[in-house]
Amino acid sequence: MIGQHIIDQILHHADIVDIVSESVQLNRESSRYRGLCPFHDEKTPSFVVYPLTNTCKCYGCGRRHTVISYIMEKERMSFPEAVRCLGKRYGIVVDEKDESPEGREKRMEKEAYLGCLQSVAEFYRRHFLQSKEAQEYAYGRWGKDYCDRINIGYAPGGGHELQQLNLNEEKLKGLGLINKGGYDMFQYRITINICNRYGQVNGFTARAMGDEKPKYLNSTESLVYHKRESLFGIETAWNPIIKTSKAYLVEGGPDCMRLHSIEVYNTVACLGSE
Repeated sequence: MIGQHIIDQILHHADIVDIVSESVQLNRESSRYRGLCPFHDEKTPSFVVYPLTNTCKCYGCGRRHTVISYIMEKERMSFPEAVRCLGKRYGIVVDEKDESPEGREKRMEKEAYLGCLQSVAEFYRRHFLQSKEAQEYAYGRWGKDYCDRINIGYAPGGGHELQQLNLNEEKLKGLGLINKGGYDMFQYRITINICNRYGQVNGFTARAMGDEKPKYLNSTESLVYHKRESLFGIETAWNPIIKTSKAYLVEGGPDCMRLHSIEVYNTVACLGSE
């Protein structure tokens, strides 16, 4: 098992422009770079690399990556293999500890929950791209470029839409995505991913498009989401905070989104303390 401090060192030292430019011809556009996506065929460049946040996003196929997840998909590596590869490249010793059976079981359970959340996030994203009403609302509020960059989604109505995914019902209940009666928790709402600093979806905040109350609904606590230990926007803010040695803490997610949308990336928001 690879320690978190090793992963943090990798994310801090690895340069995503350096990594991506080995296989993609990048052209600079102000504070970002653009090129043809390495993951799908396209003639017009829609793959954008953001040096300040050390992330990349394809606006054609929707893929969004940190430097580690980029190497995983591009080179078809597992997470440990990608970390070892980057460690070797940047001179970082990757020590691995023996994992107990209990630790391995807990890790695999967390990975299963994270996989479930990723599938739901992709489901919401697909519905967003099919809903003109959701697009008009979100683009009008935060701007198209920002919404597409963070994979804004839309939770449709109907009550049992998540059943289409054939995911484990107990896991969906454990994540608070369906209630005890099997009904979808989020309906007719814009969904915004809550991620950890590695860009993995841990939960959602969902905004009503009309006058419904509450205006925002947030994911309940789960095996992978603890609001007192989470900061909204940390996946975007992590590298800018390290590079600038400065962080802005704002009251809520909407304030953080506003600042990120105007490229004040070293901003995070609390998700609660109860």
